[in-house]
Amino acid sequence: MVQSKINYIFLEGFHSLFRNPLRSFLTIIGVVVGIAAVVTVLAIGKGYENKVEEQIQLMGALGFWIEPTRSLNTHFRNETGRAFQTHHKVVSNQTRQLSSQDADAIMRSCFEVKWTATVAEYSNQTKLNNQQIQINYVATTPYYQKVKSLQVLSGRNLTQMDLLLLRKVCVIEEQSGLFNNNGPLQSIRIQGHEFEIVGSYKKSFTNLGSIRSITVLIPATTAEKVLGLNSVQRIVCKAKTDRLEQAMQQVQEMFKTRNSGRLDYEIKTRRDFFRRTEEITKTATLVTAGIGMLSLFVGGIGIMNILLASILERMREIGIRKAVGAKLKDIILQFLFESILLSGSGGLLGILLGVFSGQLLGAAIDIPVEPSFEAITIAFSSSVVVGVTFGLYPALKAARLNPIEALRYE
Repeated sequence: MVQSKINYIFLEGFHSLFRNPLRSFLTIIGVVVGIAAVVTVLAIGKGYENKVEEQIQLMGALGFWIEPTRSLNTHFRNETGRAFQTHHKVVSNQTRQLSSQDADAIMRSCFEVKWTATVAEYSNQTKLNNQQIQINYVATTPYYQKVKSLQVLSGRNLTQMDLLLLRKVCVIEEQSGLFNNNGPLQSIRIQGHEFEIVGSYKKSFTNLGSIRSITVLIPATTAEKVLGLNSVQRIVCKAKTDRLEQAMQQVQEMFKTRNSGRLDYEIKTRRDFFRRTEEITKTATLVTAGIGMLSLFVGGIGIMNILLASILERMREIGIRKAVGAKLKDIILQFLFESILLSGSGGLLGILLGVFSGQLLGAAIDIPVEPSFEAITIAFSSSVVVGVTFGLYPALKAARLNPIEALRYE
């Protein structure tokens, strides 16, 4: 008897859903959109967090850098007349900028520091082989490769002779699609100067953005004497194995000693650098989750509306069932199941759409997408909860109908 009732509820529920498939689909659009939005953003966010963690472990687990405590934007022009923009850190009149002598002092005084390199960065957008490219120039010294754990794929790294002789050479980040008809690029123009490409290294991290970007390493002395870059933005360091905290403490004490007990510089790790990005990712996730919840709410109202309309359509059926002995809970379970079936179907479609759109978006912005099992479980559970919540009132309304009035309804 119980089994036959359950079978009837299931069959009637599916019959109600597929009786008018277009109406059912339009009813659950809000649920589909809400679930898809949440699954997509969480999948991209998870993939990006894992990529960041991988980046930290591969090239920044033992790395840190020093920069002055205040910043000021400076500019200089490229060969087309547009301004390069650099974010150099400068300090007040009581402090001074970092220099290559500071990097040498760290190597001499801080025995827990393995390597150091000075860094100055600037960028511009240009057309390269008919492609819009953002080129990030890094003026640095040979140990930069060791500090950042860069893997040279072809050619060579920057050398001390490049710095001493002010050579116009560069090491470029490996990129596919940046080739001309004569083969790989041989040189890059920087502010009207031809820089020979002497090596390439493996790309270690992918940034979000629609414009492709490459990073080019050039000798610090060439940047200063030839391109007019006359300051050091920061000093990057790499500690010895498992001695990061001790290395940072030694650098801090060295600067305090050199500046009469005053520390004019900030010492940061790679994790500090990505903390802001993680905060932005979490904020975006929360905003999208809010939009998803709003869509779920709208979808729940749609489900309630269609069930209330269904009560009017099936008034005589409900009256007949109650007249032949159907109990209150039987009618409630019938409408609750139909509501859960609608919202659950929307949840499944939303999950599929979210995973698919996440893969497309990830491929577009070159970010690995990792759909989270927890996120999918929570998303589907939320759709079921919506079905129960918004289906309860129509179910109670149907169950409380007077069978005589229901049978007389036309």
